[in-house]
Amino acid sequence: MIKKVVEGPPVALVEALAENIASTLLDSYSRISEVTIRVTKPNPPVAIHFSGLAVEIRRKRMQERGI
Repeated sequence: MIKKVVEGPPVALVEALAENIASTLLDSYSRISEVTIRVTKPNPPVAIHFSGLAVEIRRKRMQERGI
């Protein structure tokens, strides 16, 4: 499933990719209430040399409120 997201339509930012992965997991598996996603891009195309760039996000499922 994650492979399909990564190999799917391109995104400009690793943050967007992390969000897409988190959303896909939370939407697909009702038993998951929270995910932490870390995406690393080796050798990012920036003016300063970095060995890699990483972003980590944590997302929780929205809780439905009972009335």
